[in-house]
Amino acid sequence: MLALDEASVEILWELWRAQKAQLGRAPDPRGRVFLHANGRPVRPDWLTRRFAALVRELGLPPVRLHDLRHGAASLAGAAGTPLKVIQHDMGHGSCVTTADTYWTVFRQAAQAAVTATAQLLLSHARIRLSLDGAAQA
Repeated sequence: MLALDEASVEILWELWRAQKAQLGRAPDPRGRVFLHANGRPVRPDWLTRRFAALVRELGLPPVRLHDLRHGAASLAGAAGTPLKVIQHDMGHGSCVTTADTYWTVFRQAAQAAVTATAQLLLSHARIRLSLDGAAQA
């Protein structure tokens, strides 16, 4: 089971309605979402090849369809999603796999961490300085 945001749910419902209108019936009794125009289910190997072709056609840097999982995990982490939730969504048995293999630290997140650490250190240094001055009085 995977939680989805409202915008993604609406896009999927629009896709389902369009497929139903095109086919004149409910798209797939097994509940598969991604179908060819004739109602046949999209096979994973076809989707992988199609994605690679689109990457080439658009002149994008080399990226595999599977790499989108890594990007999704990294974006979720940057958005503040707890590691345990990301692990669940990725279907990993251990959060170590999620953190070590699927999670990239974005430059903005690294900069925010450094800034927060520096602010904490400086605030403690100011407290220490003010306490030292008070002790000498």
